[in-house]
Amino acid sequence: MQKSNTVLIAVGILVFIGAAALLIWKKPFSRPVNTTTNVTAEKLPEKFPVDVPLEEGAKILKNYNSVSPEGRVQASRVFESNRSVAANFDLYRNFLTDRQNGWTVVYELNNPSQPAYKAIFARRTDGVLNVTIRSSTQERASIVDVSFLASESN
Repeated sequence: MQKSNTVLIAVGILVFIGAAALLIWKKPFSRPVNTTTNVTAEKLPEKFPVDVPLEEGAKILKNYNSVSPEGRVQASRVFESNRSVAANFDLYRNFLTDRQNGWTVVYELNNPSQPAYKAIFARRTDGVLNVTIRSSTQERASIVDVSFLASESN
């Protein structure tokens, strides 16, 4: 009798755990949503580093700030450049490796077998900069995406 009670208790516990797991699993998963604000092309997004080179007269495709639920600010500008992917990569690489500008390059994607896409990532005390460059549908042009994630203290 005692053995059958133990088995019943064990089965009851397993059923309870299974039901609880099912309820948790069925609960909809919600992701935090960033708040994105478009910025007019005449202005830089808030917290965008003013020293980062941007092509004058380039067609601005996107210009915005995105703020996470925790308050982290991303400032981004995407533009169509008249320069090639390689020329833009060289421009940003030279800027980011110049010690006077205060950046430290942490990663670069510059694969000769993939000339249509290049990227470079750098950091400094005020945040992290991500520059991705891809070929455009326009001949000898490129799309440049410059995004800056401000450090938590900024």
